[in-house]
Amino acid sequence: MGIDYINLPRVNNSPNCLKLLRSMLMKAHLWSCKPSFQSAIKVMLPTILSMILLLSLIPFDAQALSSQSKLSLCTNNSTINNNSTSSNTAMLKATSLQTPSLTLLKSASPTNYSTIGQTIRYIYNVTNSGNVNIKGPINIIDSSINGLISIYNADLAPEQSIIGIATYTITQEDINSGSVTNSAYANNNNINSNTVTLTITAVQNPALTIVKSVSSTTYSTVGENITYNYTVTNSGNVNIKGPINIIDSRTNDTITIPNTDLAPGQSVTGKSNYSITQEDINSGSVTISVHAKILMIV
Repeated sequence: MGIDYINLPRVNNSPNCLKLLRSMLMKAHLWSCKPSFQSAIKVMLPTILSMILLLSLIPFDAQALSSQSKLSLCTNNSTINNNSTSSNTAMLKATSLQTPSLTLLKSASPTNYSTIGQTIRYIYNVTNSGNVNIKGPINIIDSSINGLISIYNADLAPEQSIIGIATYTITQEDINSGSVTNSAYANNNNINSNTVTLTITAVQNPALTIVKSVSSTTYSTVGENITYNYTVTNSGNVNIKGPINIIDSRTNDTITIPNTDLAPGQSVTGKSNYSITQEDINSGSVTISVHAKILMIV
């Protein structure tokens, strides 16, 4: 016997349900059975009708697909079947908060200086203090260094650091001023680090050296004139402003050598005259002590 596929229509009242049930039973060759079976069916009729009414509320079609029957329930937004359940697709986009940042530390070696041409080594430590990678190069801008100091780095990860080095040569002006102060910051595209200011100090050693000579090393007559020549040299490491005064023990005079600015290694000269006395002849010699004195260091 073949299998009959029954399309169930929507049932909205009891007479239709009864006709449907009778049709179903007749197709199954059961309605012509014994009266006792028919009585049992009538007793169970209310329950059967309720089930049919309930099923009639669900829209479905029973169809033969190959050798199987497949039931599908459809809603507005989803499809439900006996294999899988799928819904509409929801998309949510989250945006990260990127805070690129650079932090600079700067140091110098040595931290003081005393001679022209001395080399100061500046060390720059740049750290990625943000939360996103920063591509190089990273440039250091220093007020005492000509040009950019470029630190090449392909990709600086957060909390990673790189080192840059630059040198500075001390000038006479740096020694005269007593210190060198400079400021630096790191830069990458539109990202600027903090600004670091560093001061190194000069060791100033002002000094003068005086050399004295005479026009004649002997004398014999009263009133003879002796000329003393003085050469004063800046033997320190800092400029000295004039005038320079020479104090001579024999002449009791102050010899002033006007000079506006005596640089280290430079010299100036001055002179004075002394007349021989009888006492000088009687004593047999003339001894003089002299020293130079400055008023101001540059």
